[in-house]
Amino acid sequence: MTSYLSSTLAVLACLCVTTFAQSKPSFCKTYECPLFNVDTSNGYEMRTYTSENVWVGTTITSRGSYMGWMEQSRMFNRLFRYISGDNEAGTRIDMTVPVLMKFEDLQNGQFRKTMLFYLAIPNPPNPSNGDVFLETVPANTNFMVRSWRTFFWATTRSYNDNMDALRDAIGSSASVKPNLFYRVSYDSPMTFGRHNEVWLEPQ
Repeated sequence: MTSYLSSTLAVLACLCVTTFAQSKPSFCKTYECPLFNVDTSNGYEMRTYTSENVWVGTTITSRGSYMGWMEQSRMFNRLFRYISGDNEAGTRIDMTVPVLMKFEDLQNGQFRKTMLFYLAIPNPPNPSNGDVFLETVPANTNFMVRSWRTFFWATTRSYNDNMDALRDAIGSSASVKPNLFYRVSYDSPMTFGRHNEVWLEPQ
């Protein structure tokens, strides 16, 4: 009987962990955001985004992984114009979270940097700007995630330190895609008490 109860409780605990975020996470606040299952059994989150979702993105290539204010503003403005109606349908689309920054190390000192907004509408319109594109993320895509909070903006050092901590937590327990990482934000620029994340993709 004791063994049966222990097994039942263990199963229930696992179910709670893996389904905890199928309602909107509190850190999304009033914004729409993609839903996920999460497993935290390895000292970091393994998230599974269970539904196919579409993002609008724009890319620049520049030296190093540092993101200057001008680079961020240029990319953000392209995407903000898209959701403000600069698309083939002239449709205005609500802002969502998170904002993803995807970094791909091209191994020559250059990084391809892609900013992405989540689109919470069916059949989003094609962009009018040739520097903007739609990207579909398949259902059941996984990311390894570390989260932390800051009072104000997360600095590059803060992102780097947390990325190092995520890699340390993963260790040799799993392999990740090389030369690829994400910095993820959920709050508008003037928000105090911010939720920040770094992501890696399993190999």
